[in-house]
Amino acid sequence: MPLQKFKTFIAALYASVVLYFCAFMITIVNDRVPDMEKYPPLPDLFLDNVPYIPWAFSASEYIALLLVAVFLIVILTHRHR
Repeated sequence: MPLQKFKTFIAALYASVVLYFCAFMITIVNDRVPDMEKYPPLPDLFLDNVPYIPWAFSASEYIALLLVAVFLIVILTHRHR
């Protein structure tokens, strides 16, 4: 049992370090974004040729909430947690 707690601690430590590192990198990259007036973004070949669907963003949010609920159910009911 002590080995399992050690593994859980290492996993939590790793997740914390990765979370901090990703947040730090996003901050660095955000400061280096070029001027949008001088360098406009490249055109999007797919989205420029697909019609706008007003309800699609709301539908994707509901699907994401459903996936989070399924994930939590799996985590809470998993036999070897």
